[in-house]
Amino acid sequence: MKYEIRAVIRFLHLRKEVNKNIFTIINETYGENTVSLSTVKRWTKLFRDGKHDLDDEERCGRPRKDKFIGKISRLIDENPSLSCKKISSKLNISRETVKKILNKDLDLVKMNLRWIPYYLDDSRKKIRVEKSKELLYCLENTPRKERCNILTADETWVYYDNPILSIWQRSGMPRPNHQKKNIASKKLMMTVIWSISGIHLIDFLPRDEKFNKDYFASFFFKLNFSNNVDNVMSNLESIFREKRPKRICKGLKLHLDNAKPHLIQEKFDSLGILRLPHPPYSPDLAPSDFFLFGLLKNKLEGLSFDNDDELQEKTIKILKEIPREIFEESFEEWISRLKKCIELDGEYL
Repeated sequence: MKYEIRAVIRFLHLRKEVNKNIFTIINETYGENTVSLSTVKRWTKLFRDGKHDLDDEERCGRPRKDKFIGKISRLIDENPSLSCKKISSKLNISRETVKKILNKDLDLVKMNLRWIPYYLDDSRKKIRVEKSKELLYCLENTPRKERCNILTADETWVYYDNPILSIWQRSGMPRPNHQKKNIASKKLMMTVIWSISGIHLIDFLPRDEKFNKDYFASFFFKLNFSNNVDNVMSNLESIFREKRPKRICKGLKLHLDNAKPHLIQEKFDSLGILRLPHPPYSPDLAPSDFFLFGLLKNKLEGLSFDNDDELQEKTIKILKEIPREIFEESFEEWISRLKKCIELDGEYL
């Protein structure tokens, strides 16, 4: 804009317009206070003295910005995390100048690092791709009418206090603070089994128990425990009778992540349940993590509870009210994510 105004001043000056007329014409055309009379006088004098370009004259004691563009670019190439303060100290120029060069001349913006659950070296990426292909094959080769046989189980914490995490406020106001949950926050461990048919089982870890293999096995099978495999089969079949009429346990395929409490393969083998593979280091490929638990916690946002019963009742209500079509969409999203992981050579989504 400033170069355009200077060009107009030069044009009107060559037309022999006096400074006052130039000042009036520009402000009437571009808007009030576009240029001051003193600025018009300064530039007409420069043009009379033989200046032909529209750039500012170098000022004594003030370094030209373009002298530092290359230096700042090299510093950022060497260390992308350098702050404006450190760059200004190294080059002895103002932080404002550094910021302008970074934003406008080098087209750079300061970005927070993306959170990832694990560091992925080449070998871990390779394993993620291999296991994703195995799991994708299992999912895609399950006939659509049998997809209700694919169960997924996982666990998460649900909290007594669930503060609102986003609000509307006036532009320019400081961002409100949000305190991170800590180990002392009142909470319950919830474990859930679900499929495209909906929620099958929900259980809350008793406060006097630990989440381990024994608990997970007892939760999954829901037994007054017996070593009789037929009894185990009968009990498990009854659990799913409502959602899966006229089906038997041998048709089940179970998906779990690789958490230690989930390593109860002998139990699944005894029931003839196929456990599906899961890529290691991959919460982004577990449907409970990328879909179910996020949906649940969004619904709990802004709510507080006084006791375990209230929290359990609300959590169960939210999960049971999720429409079947949402679960079916999550299955398609699961397949899409596995394909994307393979395309990205194992990188996180």
